[in-house]
Amino acid sequence: MSRCHSVLLNRLRIGHSRLNHSYLLSGDDPPTCQSCEIPLTVKHILVECRNLHDIREKYFTVYSVTDLFKSVDNQRNQFLSPTVMFVTLILY
Repeated sequence: MSRCHSVLLNRLRIGHSRLNHSYLLSGDDPPTCQSCEIPLTVKHILVECRNLHDIREKYFTVYSVTDLFKSVDNQRNQFLSPTVMFVTLILY
């Protein structure tokens, strides 16, 4: 696994991304999901947001963050390519 992919997965594991933490540096209000109107988090994007359901189903079929990262550990090459592409498009 490349360093870039490793960093991305570790940031997701701890729930940090530019999308949901950039407000800390800029002094803005925390972001909210436009469709769900709740705080925007990595967990919300990866497993909860109803607007992203079809996209998630295309790339992976787990229903919890724990299951998602278990599948990363068990099948890095099969999981990594489509999921990293999905997450990169959504979060960065």
